[in-house]
This record gives sequence, C-alpha cells and structure tokens, in this order.
Amino acid sequence: MAALTGFFLGLALVIGIGPQNLLVIRRGLVSASLGMTAAGTAAVTDLVVITSGIFFFSPNLSSGGSQWLSFGAGCYLLYCAWDAARDTPLEGAGEGTSPSHMLHRATARAAFLYSFLNPWAWCDAVMVIGQQAQSFQAGDRVLFAAGASFASLFWFSLVATSVSIFGSRVLTPSVQRALQRGSALLLVALALSCFSGAIFS
Repeated sequence: MAALTGFFLGLALVIGIGPQNLLVIRRGLVSASLGMTAAGTAAVTDLVVITSGIFFFSPNLSSGGSQWLSFGAGCYLLYCAWDAARDTPLEGAGEGTSPSHMLHRATARAAFLYSFLNPWAWCDAVMVIGQQAQSFQAGDRVLFAAGASFASLFWFSLVATSVSIFGSRVLTPSVQRALQRGSALLLVALALSCFSGAIFS
C-alpha cells in the first residue's frame, strides 16, 4: 500500500510539465538514445532527491526553509527558461555531427543539473512527498520512497519512448522553434508562481 501511494503521488508530481520533462522531450527529438539518456539520468537523480527529502530534509524543515526553497525554485526556473530559449545547437545538430559519447555526456550532465540543482524538484521532494512519507512507519517509508522514485523512472521512460516513436513525424524547424518558445514561456510562468508562493506564504 505504501509503495502504491508513493508511486501515484510521485507520478502526479512528475507528470506536470517542468524542466526535466521538457529536457527529455527536446533530447528525444534529436534521437531515441539521447532521450533515454536524459530520462535515465533524471530518474536516478530523482531517486537521490526523493530519498534525501524523505529521510533527512523533510523531518527538519522550517517554514522559513520552505520560503527559500520556493524563491530558489523561481530563480532556477527563470534560468531554465533562458536555457530553453537558446537551446538550439544540440537540437539542430543530430548525432551525426558530433561524437555520440559527447552528446550523451552533455545530455546526462544537463539532466543531472536540471534535477539535482532544481529547487522545484526539492520542493516536491521535501514539502509534498517528504511530508506525506512522515505519516508512514519506518519500514513503510522505505516502500513509499521506492514507489515515488519508480514513478520518475516510469514516466521519463514513457516520455522518451513516445517522443522517439512519434517525434520524427513532426520534427521540423518551425516545430522546434515553437517548442523552445513555448517551453521558455511556460517556465517563466512557473517561476512567477514560485515567487508568488515565496512572497505571500
């Protein structure tokens, strides 16, 4: 029961369009292998973030800490918006123009940064998943964390696979530009929401 609760809560949080999902989509449009690299790295990093949030940060969270997390998430999302708006070299390149290992390394590094240094993800891990986990006993808390972490692996893999199957049919320069601009605008809106939460909470 705890594992299922963690899975569905984690899934509900990870489904929302954010920096990680947008990165997996953009890399998946380049190639299936890059999409899976982004998905796998994001999922593994989420495992670290979620377990840290449940077992260390959430039990020691103060109200002031939550406000700083919200403010940090807003700043981070503004950076992601800027990064999404300028992210053209890799999308326009394709794997044939650079050594494959360099593209995969760059993708893995980006996915790690978008996950581990993402205050938005830490907000979810500490204030939502972590707080919910405290209602379980110690043993069930481990199952809850496993379920929440598996939700990230399941969702990111599903996104990467779907993009690799259907993405090539719509991969045109105009679609790429629209995706970049739409991603940037969405991330700005999410950032403003975080700033609002930090100021008025």
